[in-house]
Amino acid sequence: MRPNNQKNPKVKKVTMLSLLSTFCISRGGKFVTELTSQTWKKLVEKRNNRTVWIVDFQAGYCPACRQAAPYFAEAAEQSHGMVRFGSLDTQKYSDIAAPFGIRYIPTFIIFYPDGYKVYNGERSTRGFCNAAAKYIPNNSNEIDETWAERSDKEAILFTNKGQVPPMWAAISNSFYDNQDGIKIGHALNSEKKDMFNVTAFPTVLVRDGNKSRIFDGKPSFSVLQNFIAKFFDGTLPEATPKPTPKPKGLYIETIDTEEKFEKICHKHKNCVIMAGEPDEEFKKIATKFQHDPFVFASCPAGSKLDYIKKGIWVYHRTQDKCAFVESVDKLNNALDRIIDGSLHWRPIVDVKMDQEL
Repeated sequence: MRPNNQKNPKVKKVTMLSLLSTFCISRGGKFVTELTSQTWKKLVEKRNNRTVWIVDFQAGYCPACRQAAPYFAEAAEQSHGMVRFGSLDTQKYSDIAAPFGIRYIPTFIIFYPDGYKVYNGERSTRGFCNAAAKYIPNNSNEIDETWAERSDKEAILFTNKGQVPPMWAAISNSFYDNQDGIKIGHALNSEKKDMFNVTAFPTVLVRDGNKSRIFDGKPSFSVLQNFIAKFFDGTLPEATPKPTPKPKGLYIETIDTEEKFEKICHKHKNCVIMAGEPDEEFKKIATKFQHDPFVFASCPAGSKLDYIKKGIWVYHRTQDKCAFVESVDKLNNALDRIIDGSLHWRPIVDVKMDQEL
């Protein structure tokens, strides 16, 4: 006999495969299960306390049923298995529909662990998804300090939303009482985030002894479920290192024609143009404000923009207005005032006229 604490590798394989296929019931390439007398009893009536169904009670002759069906099918696909979607033909299986007192079709009923509720909301993809997702029970555990100290198999969601989202609740049900001892947890505050050196919300962290990985894909229930299962059974591909972003250099444009002015200064950023060659102080200010809505440029002597002869000209990003700054030592203050909205802008023609006097 095998000792009780020795795991059967075959059980592990079956467990992981079942986790990946738990919510993939489909027929004809669809994500909606066509329920029958046999499947109704097995899947819906005897559902476990972690499963939520939304069932479309319909009939083939019904125009309203045909109209709602595409939205219901799309909701089933978008749910990615968080909730199970079923369809029951009330003509064929009137005995199943009768106890629910259905007076019109289509009727949509949500079956959750403790009962059922008729859905009377909007017949839309989002309506079906959101209504059913609210009933997903949560079996994720709120983590404490002991989670950071131990070396168990863990999958943890770090979120600042104040509650466990339906997708993670569905994940907790998917891995509930699994043979591999994977624990599903969540943290709702930054203090617990810091214990695991997590730097952002939301983050999904999986850990197994000294190994760990952060989920960096586009979140959906099936993708996240697959990521967790494959991490713990050792079949998850190694993460592809992200290329190190090249440091963004500071570019001070050169504007010496009207064409360049139009091209550079009409990019929904305020255009800061210094007459002559840019000095070191101008470059320092440009570096300081490079992540703000400004483009920095110089207008060399002898350019076709002969009105930019001295000082610094700051052009409004969307209006035909500008501000004239006499010297670079006053530029920092002027840009601060642009950011806080206190700078007084003037029509370009008026500023040009002042400088010609």
